[in-house]
Amino acid sequence: RELVADIYERMGYCGYLMCDMRLSAECYLKAAQNDVNLRKQVEHFSSFLFCLHYLSGISPEALVKNIAFYDSFFREEQFYSHDTAKKQGKNKLRIGYLSADWQEHAVADFVLPFIRDYDGERFEVFGYLLNEEDEYTHRIKAFGKNVAWKDLHNVSPAECARTIYEDSIDILVDLGGHSHGGLGLMILAYKPAPIQLSGLGWINTTGLSSVDYFITDGISCNTSTENALFTEMPLIMEGSHLCYAPIDEEKFIFSTPAKRRYNKQDIVYGVFSNFNKITDEVLMLWDNILDKNKGGCLVLKDTTAEAARQAALRNRMAELALKNIDRMLVEGASRDYLDCYRDVDIVLDTFPYTGGATVCEALYMGRPVIAMKGDNHGRRFSSNILYYAGFKEFIAKDKDEYAQKAVSYGKDMAYLQQLHGKIRNTFCTSRLMDGHGYMAGLEKKYFEIWDRYQKTNNI
Repeated sequence: RELVADIYERMGYCGYLMCDMRLSAECYLKAAQNDVNLRKQVEHFSSFLFCLHYLSGISPEALVKNIAFYDSFFREEQFYSHDTAKKQGKNKLRIGYLSADWQEHAVADFVLPFIRDYDGERFEVFGYLLNEEDEYTHRIKAFGKNVAWKDLHNVSPAECARTIYEDSIDILVDLGGHSHGGLGLMILAYKPAPIQLSGLGWINTTGLSSVDYFITDGISCNTSTENALFTEMPLIMEGSHLCYAPIDEEKFIFSTPAKRRYNKQDIVYGVFSNFNKITDEVLMLWDNILDKNKGGCLVLKDTTAEAARQAALRNRMAELALKNIDRMLVEGASRDYLDCYRDVDIVLDTFPYTGGATVCEALYMGRPVIAMKGDNHGRRFSSNILYYAGFKEFIAKDKDEYAQKAVSYGKDMAYLQQLHGKIRNTFCTSRLMDGHGYMAGLEKKYFEIWDRYQKTNNI
């Protein structure tokens, strides 16, 4: 069975590399079902859950039903008990941030406020690294000079939990969810802190009973029905649950004029996104947009340079018999991808798995992003960003409105040129890039849930 599990794991990864997320999900689930090693089972199942979010046609309720099974892997784990008495009389709350993304990764451009903009008079902050260090890690650490950093890379979940427990963390925040095989969640399963949260690097409920709260906001989660889709209690922020803080701002500055890369006639649409997010449904919608804007083209730029992924997307486009393939340019990742935005007029978002960092990068480069408001927290990442950045007009309620906005904006080049000159400044001065304001709101929530914990436990 171990060999069978290994084969399915490799097939799952191959599916991911070839942008076949349905195959990937099926294989990771079979790997979980066949592996004899419990930790590997858990990792495979987290990968399965991650893949499900790329697929069309799965209801929010069905997603949660699958995610909720995750907790059964930890039914034998014993929680740490917390001596509530030792918390009395403390001057500062101890906050721990747990992540495998303190490195060059999309999530890294959202973590700086946690370690740079917190209130040092009222909080002690611990940063727990689950990744190998790289140049980005060193930059992050430089921003968080007063943070107590702990390297837990290649340490077992049980040992990680012991370290966190011995640090007397009051509130532990997992920033990864089921990404990276659910490394952080396997640690939270031991309940090393009395209050545990998840958010940011994961787009849905964790399904883990030892997680008390999920960080969200009133745009991403705004009804009692949606609240019920979390196994945790939603922790509703007053602003966005995200704050964009690029570590390397210099990468957005260019000393040379924009190059003309694309054979532009009227309008250049751009999709600078992981090809795994591009479903058949989305491709057909983009084809329809090009059909209504005959002078336009669509640039599809992947997040990797793998030629096989580009070939796989081209093959899928041919199988769908798209009418405008000759105006769809498929490219791999390149070092100058941000510079390429300057030759794009409108960015089109993906769904049901929307953009996050890619939407922020596009806005930072002064380009409008057309996105569709989804039907759960994870499917509203892009519309959340647009709303709090001050661009509600780019959010569509359905596919028809998405296409209408893309076509109508694409036919008004004078207006687009005005937008290009204003978007970046509007974005940079918005709530979405206000690190101190973001942390003030989050720290207010920390005190609220800490007070609730004290009252519940008669401290």
